[in-house]
Amino acid sequence: MKLCPLVLLFVSIGMFAQKPPNAAAQNQPAQPPAGMDAGEAQARAWFAERRQAHPGLKQVAEGKYLIFDDEDAPPQETSSSDTWTLWNSPNGEFEVNGILGFSDESVPYWINLTSRMRPTAFKVFRPDKTSVGCQRTPSKLLCQQIDSEGRVLRTVDDDMSDPAEIFMPITFFWAGLTRNAEFPGGKAAHFTLIAEGGETMTFPVSYNPIGASLKLLRRGKYPVLQGEMDAAQFQLATQDPSERPSTPPPGSGNAPGSEPPQPYVPMFDLWVSSNGILLSASPPGTQVEYVRLVQFKKLADF
Repeated sequence: MKLCPLVLLFVSIGMFAQKPPNAAAQNQPAQPPAGMDAGEAQARAWFAERRQAHPGLKQVAEGKYLIFDDEDAPPQETSSSDTWTLWNSPNGEFEVNGILGFSDESVPYWINLTSRMRPTAFKVFRPDKTSVGCQRTPSKLLCQQIDSEGRVLRTVDDDMSDPAEIFMPITFFWAGLTRNAEFPGGKAAHFTLIAEGGETMTFPVSYNPIGASLKLLRRGKYPVLQGEMDAAQFQLATQDPSERPSTPPPGSGNAPGSEPPQPYVPMFDLWVSSNGILLSASPPGTQVEYVRLVQFKKLADF
């Protein structure tokens, strides 16, 4: 079996949620099934309370992604999915609530998006009745773990410089990168990904800065769901600290003590619709899709 990097990221969020094994995966947040675990029950209650507190929220779309765990297996044998609902607020911003479904677990989540669909805040709901989430400001990344009564258990408040993007293994974070980058003269946009890492002594999850670039490859029609959508293809590349270039020979022009920059390694080609929905993610130069939009229903213009 060949596991793709994106699937490993999705698996990491399942580990981050610390869900007990053999819990049934659920894909419809609005219809609580019998026997749901504490994390799902907490998420559904929180979603309902938020809709009551924000009656102006308007449901504009719903969809589902398949995430292929094994590039050699038939598509129908995938064991991961991302089922979501997209809401529009009166101020023009968006919210997403959904569930990452794995073969033996499910992870509810919520994301707040700008009017350009840039993620600015998120919550992930855990089976211990706590939620862990972060809020992005121009200069800060504020992360908190909160119990079911709304009490703050742990906090991390880190300085963060622009340009930097929160990067969680959820499809809307991938699409958001492409919606906010600018490509002057056809050049690649460069920024820092604040990527999810492992648990630490002080907080359930850590965040690591990774250099990244995004390049617009082309625009056109993308076939999806027995039709076509206006879309654009982008290539996401990242810097791998382990892939440092060899030390240049003397006289190469580098200042004493300086090191050559780390190369950018292409990671994924991303097809994103004109209204900001991720359609597909695949390794550069291949036809293998690691993420595919398999269900989509537009309920209102956005």
